[in-house]
Amino acid sequence: MIEEFNTEFTHKLVCPWCGHKDDESWAFFEDGDETAEVKCERCEKPYYAVQHVEIVYSTRKVEA
Repeated sequence: MIEEFNTEFTHKLVCPWCGHKDDESWAFFEDGDETAEVKCERCEKPYYAVQHVEIVYSTRKVEA
């Protein structure tokens, strides 16, 4: 039986081979890059990672 892992829109990189969650996911991405090829720390198999960035805004009134 092949085990499936939740690898979509997670807060840490999750290895699709063994399910390992990487605590330093941010370290794999260069400035401005959205994709990276990663080697799992546990099983040492390669996989592709995509970084999804959300930009949100806040506003407030300018008081006279």
